[in-house]
Amino acid sequence: MKTFNSVTSSLKTNTRDPLRQGSHPRWLFWAVWSASVVQALFGLVLAALNSLTLSRLFVEFVPSEMIATLAFATVGLVIGVRQPSNIIGWFFSALGTGHGLNTWLVQYTRYTFVTQPGTLPFGEFIAWLTFWVWVPTMALTMIFLPVFFPNGRLPSRNWRPFVCLATLGTILLSISLAFTPGLPEETLPEVQNPFVLDAGRDIFHSLNVAGLILVSLSFVGGIVGTFLRFMRAQGVERLQFKWFAFATFVTVTLFLVPVIINYPDFTQATFLTGVLHAIALPLLPIATMFAILRYRLYDIDIIIHRTLVYASLTGLIVALYVLIVGYLGALFRAASDFMVSLIATGVIAVIFQPLRAWLQQAVGRVLYGQRDEPYEVLARLGERLKATIAPDAVLPTVALSVKEALKLPFVAVTLESDGDYIIAAAEGTIVPHPLVLPLVYQGVQVGQLLVAPRAPREEWSASERGLLEHLAQHAGVAVHGVRLMRELQQAREKLILAREEERRRLRRDLHDDLAPSLAALALTAAAVKELIHTDPKAATVAAEKLRSSIRLTVADVRRLVYDLRPPTLDEFGLTGAIREHAAKFSADTAGMTEQPLAVKVAFSNDLPNLPAAVEVAVYRIVQEALMNVSRHAQASSCEIHLCYDAIKKEVHLIVLDDGVGLPAERRPGVGLRSMWERTTELGGTYDITRREPAGTRVSAVFPLARHQGARKESQSL
Repeated sequence: MKTFNSVTSSLKTNTRDPLRQGSHPRWLFWAVWSASVVQALFGLVLAALNSLTLSRLFVEFVPSEMIATLAFATVGLVIGVRQPSNIIGWFFSALGTGHGLNTWLVQYTRYTFVTQPGTLPFGEFIAWLTFWVWVPTMALTMIFLPVFFPNGRLPSRNWRPFVCLATLGTILLSISLAFTPGLPEETLPEVQNPFVLDAGRDIFHSLNVAGLILVSLSFVGGIVGTFLRFMRAQGVERLQFKWFAFATFVTVTLFLVPVIINYPDFTQATFLTGVLHAIALPLLPIATMFAILRYRLYDIDIIIHRTLVYASLTGLIVALYVLIVGYLGALFRAASDFMVSLIATGVIAVIFQPLRAWLQQAVGRVLYGQRDEPYEVLARLGERLKATIAPDAVLPTVALSVKEALKLPFVAVTLESDGDYIIAAAEGTIVPHPLVLPLVYQGVQVGQLLVAPRAPREEWSASERGLLEHLAQHAGVAVHGVRLMRELQQAREKLILAREEERRRLRRDLHDDLAPSLAALALTAAAVKELIHTDPKAATVAAEKLRSSIRLTVADVRRLVYDLRPPTLDEFGLTGAIREHAAKFSADTAGMTEQPLAVKVAFSNDLPNLPAAVEVAVYRIVQEALMNVSRHAQASSCEIHLCYDAIKKEVHLIVLDDGVGLPAERRPGVGLRSMWERTTELGGTYDITRREPAGTRVSAVFPLARHQGARKESQSL
């Protein structure tokens, strides 16, 4: 499919005369259009010469044929000039010519045989044309136009036999009607077919039957094929088919109205028939022009909506008027018809606006759900989430609410997990290529909302897209809450598992390492006791070994203690431990790199006694941050700031460096994830950003209120 830029660029690069461009000279379209206009005017002149009244003009379809002539010819001209290679332009030009012929052929025949018999030449030939010339026009409109729509090409080579059979049926039907008796128009009973061939009556009858069968089958096959193509179409092509299908439906409906009214005399022509034909015939060319030229394609949904509303409104008003008039007429037989009609009109005037609003809302809900009621949709989603108790029911509630609100076939909610998105709740049958809307909370994407259109590959309207975006904004909060609940549950499970693993490790170390060592020390001490009296020298050697073993055992005990909590925190406190580690780290880098890393520390004086968990987290983050600076930052200096916000009761840790800063694209490694986990586990916030003009800023904030409460509770226990 060509893009707008490619089309405009091709037009710019072509410098030939636009009237001569393409394989079909565009002046031919102007010539056909001019001829069609002349035919329409000629038919109007002949109708005036026949002294037809306004009512008779509509009965003989003069206005409808004139309007159709101008509509089809003009649309053929517009499409032909803009897209000369599209055969649809030629189809409409030919249809304009065909309706132009219908405009004046009947009036010419009437003038020659009724108004002024024998005054115009070729009267019999013109009358003969009225018997069959309408067949190609009918076939082109009902069979060939849907098949070649919208690009003027057959959908595939498999359609070639279909086109051949349809062409054959059109030819057979035209020939049979041209040489069998009949009436060209019910309005001209005086005229008979002047070229009837009695010798071949049976043959022409067989041709007529064969032609009708082929044309009927071709019509049905074209409708079915067009429907299947519509179901497979996507994007712009699907909207083009919607325009075409809508115009065809309205045209057929307007054609059927007088047929139903005139039942059982289906062929009777009335003033209403002519008026409805005049309204219906230009709809198809105009809608097709909009579809092919892609002008206001997206307005088709609005047009369908309003058509259904006002068609339903008209039907209800007519039915209500008839019921009121009939009821009141039966109830008050003495009342005049004028008073009954006046009362009925007053009742309809009162209920018209409420009825229209109710119909518009009802039709909109049937077609598009609550697309035009965004506040009600958001309020209903909020009510459902408010009534939802179980956390596992939140995401299914969001999916179900969106699906029901817009009558969508598929809605799903995904959650972010390690850079990937996993479906957490879904309603309906999954479809390929759904619309993906991000679910964002405080600038962080926490999930996705997947929605499928009502029909395959259907475009979303602006109002639907806006409503979905608002729903995604509200759903982002709910998804964030569910995500926190799941992360909390996972954190609890990890905490329990870590605690049990730590107990298992301590038990293993105590049982496998410390217990045998203590047992060996006991045996060695007993041996020394025995040797003191018998062999003092051997006792001295054994005592020395016992002392060495005791030192090793003490080292093992210290290792177990150090693994539980950094001993430097107990020895120097948090600030002293950070100072000692910074000095040691700076000294170590001086011997390992050409440019030593100067580490500066700064602490606020009002720093309170911190909970043990916060102290360990701050110390470990400092260790990890300094390690990242030495490995990746290429920095010459680093600053560590630890301060206390007495108002918010928060501890702020900030680590700054003057290195190369963060890369444009990065994936958090083990160190960054470890710092984030240590901060969030204690309810804090962690952030790493790029400094200006160079360097990196690591920030971790720890709230103390909850931890101080927990520490007091643990101390009371």
